[in-house]
Amino acid sequence: MELIRVMFVDDEIMALRHMKSLVDWPSLGFEIVAEAITAHQALDLVNTENPDLIFMDIRMPVMDGLEVSKRILAQNRNRTIYLLTSHRDFNYAKEALRIGIKGYLLKHEMNAHYLEEELLEIMKRLKEEKKKEQLMIRQSLKELIGKSPLTSQFPRELEAELFGRGSILLLYIQADKAFPVLENRIDPPGLPLPKWEEIDFYGELSSLTYIETIEIAKDKQVVFVFLSGNAGEDNTWRQAHHLASVYQQRAKRGQSTLSVLISRPCKRPVDISEQFLQLDKSSEFLVKRGREQIVAPGSFALEAFDVEAEWGVLHQMIRESPAEGELNSLRLRIDAAFTHLERERFHPTLLKWMCYTFTRQLEQLRAVKGMPSYPELFTKREINDQLWYSVADIKQWFVQQTEAIASYSDPMMNYSSKVRKMIHYIHLNFGEDLSAETIGREQSLSGDHVRHLFKEEVGRTIMDYVIGYRMEKAKSLLRQADYKIYEIARLVGYRSSQYFCNVFKKWTGLTPQEYKESVADNR
Repeated sequence: MELIRVMFVDDEIMALRHMKSLVDWPSLGFEIVAEAITAHQALDLVNTENPDLIFMDIRMPVMDGLEVSKRILAQNRNRTIYLLTSHRDFNYAKEALRIGIKGYLLKHEMNAHYLEEELLEIMKRLKEEKKKEQLMIRQSLKELIGKSPLTSQFPRELEAELFGRGSILLLYIQADKAFPVLENRIDPPGLPLPKWEEIDFYGELSSLTYIETIEIAKDKQVVFVFLSGNAGEDNTWRQAHHLASVYQQRAKRGQSTLSVLISRPCKRPVDISEQFLQLDKSSEFLVKRGREQIVAPGSFALEAFDVEAEWGVLHQMIRESPAEGELNSLRLRIDAAFTHLERERFHPTLLKWMCYTFTRQLEQLRAVKGMPSYPELFTKREINDQLWYSVADIKQWFVQQTEAIASYSDPMMNYSSKVRKMIHYIHLNFGEDLSAETIGREQSLSGDHVRHLFKEEVGRTIMDYVIGYRMEKAKSLLRQADYKIYEIARLVGYRSSQYFCNVFKKWTGLTPQEYKESVADNR
C-alpha cells in the first residue's frame, strides 16, 4: 500500500523531534517527507514535496499556523491539515473549521498511545475521503471521454488538484484484432486487457503516477497517468513508452497482444477531450502498421477527405468481374489497388470496401472450380486470419488466395458428368428425403443404375456419401451455437432428432451435445 506523505510545520525543533519519535510512522502507513521550522519554508515545501497530510503548529513567529494554512488551502482545497496546539481554544477551532482545517492535536497530551489513536483515526478519514475523491475523478474523466466529451464540465476543485502541479497523459490501449477482410465475419470474444494492479514494473517511473483506468469497450481502455511538471519531453516519452511496453508484456503472458497510443500532455480538461478524440480516431488506422504497436503523439496524419469520392477512384481499378482464366488480371488489380491505398489516401473504410470487393471476385473463381466458399472455410476454422493485421499482410493474403485458386484441382473433375450432377443434387437437397431413386430422377436414371455408377466411380455407396455430407453440415451448424439439436436434425434431413443423434454418434464417436461442448471448450 502507498504510504501517506506527511509534513511537519513547527518552529520548536525539540517538539518536532519528540512527535516523530513517539511511533513507528511507516508501520502505521505514514511517510515523513518534509519538515519546516518557518512559515515561508512550509509554503515552499508544500509545492515541492506535495504532502497528503500536514501537522501545523498554531503559534509561530511572523505568520501563525492559521494564516499559513489559509494560503496552502487557497492553492489546493484537498490538502489535509491538522493543527498542533497547547490549548483547547474554541475560537481557534471555529476559525480552523471555517477555512478547511480537518482537526487539531493537543501537544500537552501527546504520548505514543494518544498519537497512534489519532493517526489511526486520521488514516480512516483519509481513506474515506480518497475513495470519494477517486469516484469523483473517475466519473469526471468518463464524462470527458464520453459521448459528448467537448461539452463536459469538470469540477474546479479537481482541476486544481490534477492540473495544478503538472499535466495528464492518456494511454489508449487496444487489443489487437484481425481486420474484417470477409463480410459478415463475427469476431470471437477477445481476452480481457491487463489491469493496472496486474502490471509488474521493471524500471523507475519517476515522472508518472497512476490516476485511473476507464474501459471504453471490451477490447479498449484508457489509462490516465499524472505527469509531474518538471518532466522533460524526452523523459516523458521514454517513461510512457516503458509503461506501454510493460502492458504489452503482460498481455503476452495472457496469450494476446495489444497496441498503445500515447497522447500529448494535457494541461486542461478540454485537452483530455481533444486528445481522446484524436487517439480514438487514430486507433482505426493501426492496421496500416500491424499489431503490437506503441504510437507516439501525432504519428498519424489524419487527412480529411471525401472517402466515397476516393472509393470511386479505387473502384475503377478493381470493379471488373473476373472470369475463369483471368487470375493474372486479378493479381495485377490487387497489386495496383493496394499500392494506391498505401501511397495515396488511406482510410480503413476504403480498405474494408476493397477487401469485400476482392473476396466477392475470388468467390466467383472458387465457385467455378468447385472450391468451398469463404464462409464455409471460416466456419470450419480453415482460414488463417493471422495475415489480417496489417495492410501489407492483407495484400499478401489476397495474393496467396489467387495462387490457391490457380493450383486447385477439383477431384470432381475425375467423375463423369452424371456422377457430378448426382453430387450437385445432393449438395442442394441434403435437407430433403433422399434416396437413389430421387437422386436419379432428375437424369431419368433408375435407382439401381445410380447406386452402381456412383459406387464404381466414387468408391463408396451413394447413401454413405449422403450421410457423410449431412454430418459435415450438422457439425458446421453445431459450431455456430445458434441452433438447437432438434432444429439441426430437421435442417440436415432427419425428422427424428433421436435417430439423427444415433447417426451422428456412429459417424463421429460423439453425441451432438458432446461435439458442441468440445467446440466451445476449444474456443
